[in-house]
Amino acid sequence: MKLLPLLLAAAAAVPAWAAGPEMIVNGSFESPAYGATGVYPGGGDGWTQSFLGHVSLINGNIKDGGGHRYGKTEFGEQYLGLDPRFQFNPYSADSQTIPGFVAGHQYKLSLGVADSDGGLAPQLEVELSDDMGHDYFDRVFDVPVGGPYGTKIQFTRLHALFRSPVTGPITLSLRNVGSGGDPGSISIDRVSLVDVSDEEAQALEPSHSSSFQPAR
Repeated sequence: MKLLPLLLAAAAAVPAWAAGPEMIVNGSFESPAYGATGVYPGGGDGWTQSFLGHVSLINGNIKDGGGHRYGKTEFGEQYLGLDPRFQFNPYSADSQTIPGFVAGHQYKLSLGVADSDGGLAPQLEVELSDDMGHDYFDRVFDVPVGGPYGTKIQFTRLHALFRSPVTGPITLSLRNVGSGGDPGSISIDRVSLVDVSDEEAQALEPSHSSSFQPAR
């Protein structure tokens, strides 16, 4: 895998596109809906937990052990938390198998990611693969050290483009693979994947995108 800096994108800088329908199920992690503030095991409806690290849906503004508040998500009531620190396996991950890819079509993946609690070296791995073990994309992104944030989580928006080499389902995996002895907890919300035309993809300037290529 290759290590890349996290790519920032201000929402106002990205034009409105007539993109295809949303391909991600439960991209804001609002299902199942928990009515009370807390941490709930599991990666959400439509998602599958992998590895052994903690994968949780977080509702509301929770506190850490020192009483510091993590902050709330601005994209609803819930978000995904990936924390590998309290298990023997060094990773925690959530994945979703997405049908409907068409070979040669270009897709835009976007998501919000944040360091939840000031980990030393938080990192997010994004992988697109099939069930035969073929990796079409595998990259690790540094996540800016941040939280806890107090009132509102400061998500950094990641945008990337992917031209599918196959027709059929592809699995998206999101992994907390932070290093340095304290990877911290990563917060993720508003995951989106849509089919875009070449013209629409060109409107996403290089400073706001990463071109997904087959992993080497």
